[in-house]
Amino acid sequence: MTFNLPKIIFRLFLIIGLLMLTQSLFCRPNIEKTPRIKWRAISVASSYRIEIIQSGSQIINTKTRVNYYDAPLTHGVYYYRITAYDNKNEELARSGWEPLVIQSWSLISQQYYYIGIGAGFEYITPYWNDIIGNSNSWNIYAGYDLAYPGIELEAIFDMQSYPHIPKHDKVETSLRFYSLHTGIFYFARLSDYFTAGVRITPGLTYTTMKIKDIEDTWNETSFSLSMILGLGLRLNISYGFIEHGVEYKHILLNGEDFRLFRPYLRGGTRF
Repeated sequence: MTFNLPKIIFRLFLIIGLLMLTQSLFCRPNIEKTPRIKWRAISVASSYRIEIIQSGSQIINTKTRVNYYDAPLTHGVYYYRITAYDNKNEELARSGWEPLVIQSWSLISQQYYYIGIGAGFEYITPYWNDIIGNSNSWNIYAGYDLAYPGIELEAIFDMQSYPHIPKHDKVETSLRFYSLHTGIFYFARLSDYFTAGVRITPGLTYTTMKIKDIEDTWNETSFSLSMILGLGLRLNISYGFIEHGVEYKHILLNGEDFRLFRPYLRGGTRF
């Protein structure tokens, strides 16, 4: 009996992804703690008013002397506004309406923008591509948390280079890919700092190919449809994030299926 390792890994990848989606949709635990809303303190302010609305209706309007508020809120999408007052109860400053999302598993999660860079090790699956080759890649990442809890809209631009790989009867082939993918990162919160999710991002890939055979050398370029499927574990630290995981990438290269796996590491800022 022979085993096709890449296909086995791919099937395990799909099973794990389905389990994570099922857990996120149907198995969210109950609220464990009251979410805390925090804002930047003003040195001359003696009190703050916090107003919270949902679907246009005000549900909280109260004052506090500290720069945080433990909000008795349940799962849902809200907006809040902070007004600062001096010791004469005169208004010093007022914020705009800021969105926030309360996850059913306890914590407040504001809608963040993400910008980062990353690197990966590309492993070309020889069983599928009839070639053997490995390389490194780099990528630029951008994302935005949608108002619906657990969904992030994202874009990934990456570059991959494969010099000197054998293929069929060619003496040598070198490839370089420039890809832009946009899609979603569907995630579940594991703790106060960690989230894990599934990535589904279709896109377009521009390919430059240099081919050498016994008699000649020539260059080719093409645009191809492509897809990234991934599993990622993310550490969220204040205004930064670090993400580690594995991605499967599929490129329709000149009518042929080009498949690869890559473990990756990304990091950057969120605001």
